Amino acid sequence: MKYGADPTGERDSSDAILKALNYAFQVQNEFELLPGINDLAGVVIDLQGGNYKISKPIRFPAGGGNVLVHAGTLRASDDFPSDRYLVELWSPSSTVVPKPSNIHPDGGEKKNVGIYYEDVTFRDILFDSSYRGGGMFIIDSARTRIHNCFFIHFTTEGILVQKGHETFISSCFLGQHVTIGGDEHSPSAIA
Repeated sequence: MKYGADPTGERDSSDAILKALNYAFQVQNEFELLPGINDLAGVVIDLQGGNYKISKPIRFPAGGGNVLVHAGTLRASDDFPSDRYLVELWSPSSTVVPKPSNIHPDGGEKKNVGIYYEDVTFRDILFDSSYRGGGMFIIDSARTRIHNCFFIHFTTEGILVQKGHETFISSCFLGQHVTIGGDEHSPSAIA
Protein backbone atom coordinates (compact mmCIF):
# COMPACT_ATOMS: atom_id res chain seq x y z
CA MET A 1 0.00 0.00 0.00
CA LYS A 2 1.00 3.56 -0.67
CA TYR A 3 1.17 4.41 3.05
CA GLY A 4 3.51 1.57 4.05
CA ALA A 5 1.08 -1.15 5.14
CA ASP A 6 2.42 -4.71 4.86
CA PRO A 7 -0.06 -6.84 2.85
CA THR A 8 1.75 -10.05 3.88
CA GLY A 9 0.76 -9.70 7.54
CA GLU A 10 4.35 -10.01 8.74
CA ARG A 11 4.68 -6.44 10.07
CA ASP A 12 2.14 -4.31 11.90
CA SER A 13 0.08 -2.13 9.55
CA SER A 14 -2.01 -0.17 12.06
CA ASP A 15 -0.23 3.17 11.65
CA ALA A 16 -0.12 2.92 7.85
CA ILE A 17 -3.85 2.19 7.59
CA LEU A 18 -4.65 4.98 10.06
CA LYS A 19 -2.48 7.35 8.02
CA ALA A 20 -4.38 6.46 4.81
CA LEU A 21 -7.70 6.85 6.61
CA ASN A 22 -6.76 10.22 8.11
CA TYR A 23 -5.63 11.43 4.67
CA ALA A 24 -8.92 10.29 3.09
CA PHE A 25 -10.98 12.06 5.76
CA GLN A 26 -9.24 15.37 4.96
CA VAL A 27 -10.90 15.55 1.52
CA GLN A 28 -12.66 18.90 1.38
CA ASN A 29 -15.18 19.59 -1.38
CA GLU A 30 -17.54 22.01 0.42
CA PHE A 31 -20.38 19.46 0.39
CA GLU A 32 -22.02 17.99 3.45
CA LEU A 33 -24.24 14.99 3.99
CA LEU A 34 -25.90 15.51 7.38
CA PRO A 35 -24.87 18.76 9.10
CA GLY A 36 -21.25 18.44 10.21
CA ILE A 37 -20.58 15.35 8.05
CA ASN A 38 -18.12 16.13 5.25
CA ASP A 39 -18.98 14.37 1.96
CA LEU A 40 -15.78 12.51 1.09
CA ALA A 41 -17.03 12.05 -2.49
CA GLY A 42 -16.96 8.26 -2.52
CA VAL A 43 -13.33 7.89 -1.46
CA VAL A 44 -12.17 4.25 -1.49
CA ILE A 45 -9.80 2.64 1.01
CA ASP A 46 -8.76 -0.41 -1.00
CA LEU A 47 -7.03 -3.10 1.06
CA GLN A 48 -6.01 -4.73 -2.25
CA GLY A 49 -6.57 -8.27 -1.04
CA GLY A 50 -3.86 -7.93 1.60
CA ASN A 51 -3.63 -9.58 5.00
CA TYR A 52 -2.91 -6.81 7.52
CA LYS A 53 -1.71 -7.31 11.09
CA ILE A 54 -3.34 -4.79 13.44
CA SER A 55 -1.98 -3.97 16.93
CA LYS A 56 -4.43 -1.18 17.77
CA PRO A 57 -7.95 -0.25 16.69
CA ILE A 58 -8.49 1.38 13.32
CA ARG A 59 -10.53 4.28 14.71
CA PHE A 60 -12.12 6.44 12.04
CA PRO A 61 -11.81 10.23 12.28
CA ALA A 62 -15.17 11.84 13.06
CA GLY A 63 -17.15 14.00 10.67
CA GLY A 64 -16.92 12.15 7.37
CA GLY A 65 -19.07 10.05 5.11
CA ASN A 66 -19.55 8.60 1.63
CA VAL A 67 -16.54 6.28 1.96
CA LEU A 68 -15.89 2.63 1.09
CA VAL A 69 -13.40 0.27 2.76
CA HIS A 70 -13.03 -3.07 1.01
CA ALA A 71 -11.19 -6.17 -0.16
CA GLY A 72 -8.77 -7.55 2.42
CA THR A 73 -8.14 -9.04 5.85
CA LEU A 74 -7.63 -7.24 9.17
CA ARG A 75 -6.13 -9.57 11.78
CA ALA A 76 -5.43 -8.67 15.42
CA SER A 77 -1.85 -9.09 16.59
CA ASP A 78 -0.96 -10.89 19.83
CA ASP A 79 -0.79 -7.54 21.66
CA PHE A 80 -4.07 -6.09 20.35
CA PRO A 81 -6.08 -4.64 23.30
CA SER A 82 -8.63 -7.23 24.45
CA ASP A 83 -11.29 -4.62 25.24
CA ARG A 84 -11.36 -2.92 21.83
CA TYR A 85 -12.47 -3.64 18.24
CA LEU A 86 -10.47 -4.00 15.02
CA VAL A 87 -12.45 -1.16 13.41
CA GLU A 88 -14.16 1.60 15.38
CA LEU A 89 -16.50 4.30 14.11
CA TRP A 90 -16.31 6.07 17.46
CA SER A 91 -16.09 9.85 17.72
CA PRO A 92 -14.40 11.46 20.73
CA SER A 93 -17.78 13.23 21.20
CA SER A 94 -19.71 9.95 21.52
CA THR A 95 -20.70 8.48 24.87
CA VAL A 96 -20.49 4.70 25.03
CA VAL A 97 -23.53 3.01 26.53
CA PRO A 98 -22.59 0.46 29.23
CA LYS A 99 -23.42 -3.15 28.43
CA PRO A 100 -26.01 -4.49 28.94
CA SER A 101 -28.27 -1.47 28.55
CA ASN A 102 -31.57 -0.45 27.04
CA ILE A 103 -30.82 2.26 24.52
CA HIS A 104 -34.27 2.29 22.91
CA PRO A 105 -35.67 5.85 23.00
CA ASP A 106 -38.78 4.63 24.82
CA GLY A 107 -36.52 3.17 27.52
CA GLY A 108 -35.70 6.64 28.77
CA GLU A 109 -31.94 6.12 28.71
CA LYS A 110 -29.37 7.88 26.56
CA LYS A 111 -30.76 9.27 23.33
CA ASN A 112 -28.93 10.19 20.18
CA VAL A 113 -27.28 13.56 20.65
CA GLY A 114 -25.26 13.57 17.44
CA ILE A 115 -24.28 11.71 14.31
CA TYR A 116 -20.58 11.75 13.45
CA TYR A 117 -20.43 9.35 10.47
CA GLU A 118 -22.71 8.78 7.49
CA ASP A 119 -22.70 6.42 4.52
CA VAL A 120 -19.63 4.40 5.49
CA THR A 121 -19.50 1.02 3.73
CA PHE A 122 -17.41 -2.04 4.56
CA ARG A 123 -17.38 -4.76 1.92
CA ASP A 124 -15.54 -8.04 1.33
CA ILE A 125 -13.37 -7.90 4.46
CA LEU A 126 -12.34 -10.67 6.84
CA PHE A 127 -12.15 -9.39 10.44
CA ASP A 128 -10.10 -11.85 12.51
CA SER A 129 -9.97 -10.66 16.12
CA SER A 130 -7.56 -13.48 17.06
CA TYR A 131 -9.45 -13.91 20.37
CA ARG A 132 -8.40 -10.35 21.31
CA GLY A 133 -11.58 -8.23 21.54
CA GLY A 134 -14.20 -7.61 18.88
CA GLY A 135 -14.57 -7.05 15.17
CA MET A 136 -16.34 -3.72 14.69
CA PHE A 137 -17.78 -1.02 16.96
CA ILE A 138 -20.17 1.57 15.50
CA ILE A 139 -21.62 4.43 17.53
CA ASP A 140 -23.51 7.56 16.47
CA SER A 141 -23.40 6.68 12.78
CA ALA A 142 -26.08 6.92 10.08
CA ARG A 143 -26.56 4.62 7.09
CA THR A 144 -23.58 2.35 7.75
CA ARG A 145 -23.39 -0.73 5.50
CA ILE A 146 -21.51 -3.94 6.24
CA HIS A 147 -21.74 -6.33 3.29
CA ASN A 148 -20.19 -9.71 2.58
CA CYS A 149 -17.83 -9.58 5.54
CA PHE A 150 -16.53 -12.42 7.71
CA PHE A 151 -16.09 -11.87 11.48
CA ILE A 152 -14.21 -14.56 13.39
CA HIS A 153 -12.32 -15.26 16.63
CA PHE A 154 -13.86 -12.41 18.66
CA THR A 155 -14.16 -12.51 22.46
CA THR A 156 -16.72 -9.71 22.83
CA GLU A 157 -18.98 -9.02 19.80
CA GLY A 158 -18.38 -9.51 16.12
CA ILE A 159 -20.29 -6.27 15.54
CA LEU A 160 -21.48 -3.86 18.25
CA VAL A 161 -23.79 -1.00 17.23
CA GLN A 162 -24.85 1.72 19.68
CA LYS A 163 -27.18 4.62 19.01
CA GLY A 164 -27.05 6.05 15.51
CA HIS A 165 -29.48 5.34 12.71
CA GLU A 166 -29.82 2.67 10.00
CA THR A 167 -26.99 0.15 10.14
CA PHE A 168 -27.47 -2.41 7.36
CA ILE A 169 -25.67 -5.75 7.76
CA SER A 170 -26.06 -8.16 4.84
CA SER A 171 -24.53 -11.40 3.60
CA CYS A 172 -22.09 -11.60 6.51
CA PHE A 173 -20.79 -14.53 8.55
CA LEU A 174 -20.12 -14.10 12.26
CA GLY A 175 -18.56 -16.93 14.23
CA GLN A 176 -16.42 -16.81 17.32
CA HIS A 177 -14.99 -20.22 16.50
CA VAL A 178 -14.70 -21.36 12.92
CA THR A 179 -16.27 -24.79 13.39
CA ILE A 180 -18.88 -26.87 11.68
CA GLY A 181 -21.64 -27.80 14.12
CA GLY A 182 -21.34 -24.85 16.48
CA ASP A 183 -19.91 -24.10 19.87
CA GLU A 184 -22.19 -23.93 22.90
CA HIS A 185 -19.83 -21.44 24.58
CA SER A 186 -19.84 -18.95 21.69
CA PRO A 187 -21.33 -15.56 22.70
CA SER A 188 -23.82 -13.64 20.60
CA ALA A 189 -22.16 -12.21 17.52
CA ILE A 190 -24.19 -9.02 17.22
CA ALA A 191 -25.21 -6.63 19.98
